[in-house]
Amino acid sequence: MNKSIIGISLTVGAVLQGLSMSLFLFPHAIPSGGAAGVAILFEHLLSIKYELTLWVFNFFLLAIAYKWIGLFSVLKTLYSVTMTSITIGLVNPFLSGTISFVYTDMFFGAFLFGFGVSLLFVSGASSGGIAIIVHVLHKKFNLMPGKLLFIFNSVIFLSLAIVIDLVLLIFALATQFISAKIIDLFYKMFNHYLLNEQAIVSK
Repeated sequence: MNKSIIGISLTVGAVLQGLSMSLFLFPHAIPSGGAAGVAILFEHLLSIKYELTLWVFNFFLLAIAYKWIGLFSVLKTLYSVTMTSITIGLVNPFLSGTISFVYTDMFFGAFLFGFGVSLLFVSGASSGGIAIIVHVLHKKFNLMPGKLLFIFNSVIFLSLAIVIDLVLLIFALATQFISAKIIDLFYKMFNHYLLNEQAIVSK
């Protein structure tokens, strides 16, 4: 992938991730992942804006993961996290409630989130949060990112059960399951396309 395509892919993926959270998931207090769960808790308990918690939380994780994923991956992920936070900050003031029923919003939110994250992964970045850890494991052991995200975030959601309503916990797990499938589906498709492109160029 050339630099312009990577830049477009990172931007589109990050914006889609932000839209999925702000439009469909956050209005129902459904976390898209571990970092989003922390953001929802901080907003509920301390009235700290979602986008601020997301950015600060991710900045510290990136600082810790720097030596494993390298400066270029850190910069790309920090860019994607920043674009996601900006998107959430721009959209939230215009929202006065939910768009549709919780099941409908959950599905669209999970789909957009999964598609956006697959663009980030194929560009060499991650969606931030727990995905930073997943990105490290994916690079070192070539494990499928969607399945790893589902496992890690499921553990986090279960640990947050004492402060999140049980119904919301079920919605969060369902969102993770759908988005994980979408991530792996599109990630495989994008990788297959890129391998074909490289084969054509090398001929």
